[in-house]
Amino acid sequence: AEAMAILYCGRLAPGKGVQLLIEAARGIPEAFLIIAGEGPERSALEAEAKRLAVPSVFVGQVEDPYPYYRMADLVALPSEMEALP
Repeated sequence: AEAMAILYCGRLAPGKGVQLLIEAARGIPEAFLIIAGEGPERSALEAEAKRLAVPSVFVGQVEDPYPYYRMADLVALPSEMEALP
């Protein structure tokens, strides 16, 4: 109840900024990351979240992202560049 659910929904790949999101969440004590998506960076990102002790859950690819959007307090789009965000 005290956690701030921060959602990232997208591909876990270089340039998407998920590493930056994890690092930023480290400075928010009440942050809880929900990472929805798959990609080549998943295992490294999971390891980094664990190493930095950032409360998080990696839910993988989801068919219906809307329940995650509904539970989120904040949606993050940390990409370095997006053609169609």
